[in-house]
Amino acid sequence: MRRLNKIAKRILAFDKEVEEFINQCENKAKWDPNMSRLLNKSYSRPQFGHGQMDQIRKGFENGLSMEQVKIYADPKFDEFQMWQIRLGLQAGLSMEQVKFYANPKFDHDLMEWMREDFKNGLSIDQVKLYATFNFDTYKWKIGCIRDGFKNGLTTEQIKVYADFNFTNYQMYEIYKGFRSGLSMEQVKLYATTDFNDEEMEQIRLGFEQGLTTEQVKLYADSNFNDKQMQQIRSGFKQGLTTEQVELYADSYFSVSKMDKIRKDLKRGMSIEEVKEKYDL
Repeated sequence: MRRLNKIAKRILAFDKEVEEFINQCENKAKWDPNMSRLLNKSYSRPQFGHGQMDQIRKGFENGLSMEQVKIYADPKFDEFQMWQIRLGLQAGLSMEQVKFYANPKFDHDLMEWMREDFKNGLSIDQVKLYATFNFDTYKWKIGCIRDGFKNGLTTEQIKVYADFNFTNYQMYEIYKGFRSGLSMEQVKLYATTDFNDEEMEQIRLGFEQGLTTEQVKLYADSNFNDKQMQQIRSGFKQGLTTEQVELYADSYFSVSKMDKIRKDLKRGMSIEEVKEKYDL
């Protein structure tokens, strides 16, 4: 206890205080439960709070080396960030993996997700797809990227929507396309910010319902809104030919006019009769 008192009094700056503190722990000096309080009372300019000191102590108690503890023995990390770094080291993650997320700019919740993903076999390049300092802003999007890996999507597929320029719902539409088995070519037809999420949905549904690429391309046009796209998709779904659908696949037509033409064609009206009725 006398020796620990002496150490506590000498701790004034990072270089000396951390080196002395870590050396004592690594040399297996017995930890006194009152040490944290003693140290805090002795600090004139404390750099570590009680929680931070506790994480350093727990690192050594759980068998971490000096080199490992030094990764997080830094006042720039709060105690929760230190905790996530320590857990990664104790779980056997490589130094490279831990050092990747041991960045004080990363939220501790994001650190936890990275640690879990490394533990589950993701590579650093894969985790980089969602590593961002703006965790609160992009939390939902990060979750969508992680769900892709969890559900067996390839890195190539996830890269298509791992773009924070997409809205949450746009990302989810692209994700759903891959999850339903659409090809890269099919998904890329709508994986662009030119379409909002509702327009993306109409293109995705077209492929999922068995429409050909040529049929879907007829309405995969940003000049159409989602309701107009739905009218075109419905025409193909009901068995109309491309020639018939082309009669009303015009972005200048209202949804109501499209609907009337589609229904007339479905009832058996000929192309010539429709042209005459609607002055096409």
